[in-house]
Amino acid sequence: MGSRSRRAEDHSRIGLIAAVNGLWHEAAFAFSNAVVLEPDQPLALMYWGVAAQEINELENAIDLFRRCTTEHPQFMPGFYRLGFALLARGSAAEAEAAFAELTRGEPGEWRGHAGLGECKLRLGKPGEALVPLQEAIRIHPSAGSAHALLAQALRSLGQTNEAVRHALLGESAAATPMPDAWSKSATEHMRLLPDQFQLANDLALEGRPLDAVRILANAYSFHETNVAVINQLAIALNRSGQPNKSSRLLDRALEIDPANVPALVSSALVRNQLEQNQEALLLAERAIALAPNLAQPLIAKASALLGLERDEDALQALEKAATLDPKNPEIPIEMGDVFWRNLKRNEAALSQYRRARSLNPVSFKALSRLFEFSLEQGWIEEARSLLKELQSIHPALTESAGLERALSAAAQP
Repeated sequence: MGSRSRRAEDHSRIGLIAAVNGLWHEAAFAFSNAVVLEPDQPLALMYWGVAAQEINELENAIDLFRRCTTEHPQFMPGFYRLGFALLARGSAAEAEAAFAELTRGEPGEWRGHAGLGECKLRLGKPGEALVPLQEAIRIHPSAGSAHALLAQALRSLGQTNEAVRHALLGESAAATPMPDAWSKSATEHMRLLPDQFQLANDLALEGRPLDAVRILANAYSFHETNVAVINQLAIALNRSGQPNKSSRLLDRALEIDPANVPALVSSALVRNQLEQNQEALLLAERAIALAPNLAQPLIAKASALLGLERDEDALQALEKAATLDPKNPEIPIEMGDVFWRNLKRNEAALSQYRRARSLNPVSFKALSRLFEFSLEQGWIEEARSLLKELQSIHPALTESAGLERALSAAAQP
C-alpha cells in the first residue's frame, strides 16, 4: 500500500485506512512517509509509533514516542503513548516520568493520574498509588481501569472491603486511549476491530444484545470475509436470541476457514443450543484436535455431552478444561451445576461453587449459585448472609427483590 503523493495528509489518510483494517506494516510505512513530508506534525510521528507497537516492535515504538515528546513537548498525547509503551516494556520508573509530564501539561486528563498510579503499583508502592488513582476517579468517575488499579492498591494495603467495591466498578474495564485531533474527528474510522469486539461484548453483558448486533453488523458490512468479525457477530446474534441466524453465519465462517478454532467453538455451542448435540460434539472435537491446550473447545465439548445426557463424560471434559484455565471461575460453576442438578451430588457441587467463589470473590454467578444451593439445603442463615453480600457488592442488582422473596418463602415454617 503506497502513494506517490507529496502531500503528508494523503499518506496520513492511507495510514489511517491501513490501521483500521489491521494492516499495521502498511500503516507504519505510510505514517513514516507523512513524517518525512511534514516533520513538524506530531500526530503522524505518534501514530508511526502506534503502528510499530502493533507489529511488536516495542523498542522502535518507544524511540518514536520519545522523539515525539522531545520534538513536540507541548503535545500531551505523545507522553501518554510513551508512558504506556514503557509500562509494556516493564520500565515503570521511566514511565512514571512520562505520566508526571502528562499530568503537569494536562492536569484534567484522568489517564495521566491513572498512569502514575499504575507506575507506583508496579514499583511496589501501593500507598503512593492511592492519591493519583483517586484523582483519576474524581476527574472521571466511570474510569473503569482506574477503579481496577485502585482496587489492587487497596487490597495490597489490607482494605479489602473498599477494594471489592472498586474491583466491581472496574470489572471488564477496557483501555481507551487518550483522545487526539485525529481520533476526535474520525472516531468511527479509527476504531480497531478488537475495540468494536470489546464494545459489543460490554453491551451484551449490560443486557443490550441488539446494540451489540448493530455494532458488529456494521463491522461485518466492511469485513464480510473476516472470520473473526463473522464469529463475533454470530456470538452477538446468539446472545440476542437468534441462534438460527448465528448458525448460518458460522457455517459461512467455517467455509472460509475450516480450521478456525473460535468459530468451531462458537458453532458447537450454538448447535448445542439448537439441540443438535451430536453435530455440536463433532465440531468441539475438531476444535480440540486443532487446539488441545485451550480450555474453550473442552467447555464446548462438555456442553454437547450434557445435551447427550453423558454427564460423567462432561465432567471429565470440564475438569481437563479447568487444568488448562485454572483461574476461570465459570468452569467450576458449570461443574457444580452438573453435580447438583444432574447427579444430585451435593457435597461435590458445594465444593465447586466454593472453588469458583475463591477464584472471583465478587462473581455474581458464584454467589448466586451458593445462595440458591443454600436455600435448597435449608441453610437459611447462610443464604441470608450470601444475599447481604450480593447486595453489598452489586448494589444495583435487578434480581434483588426476587432473591429476597425466595429467601422469605424458604424461611417460612
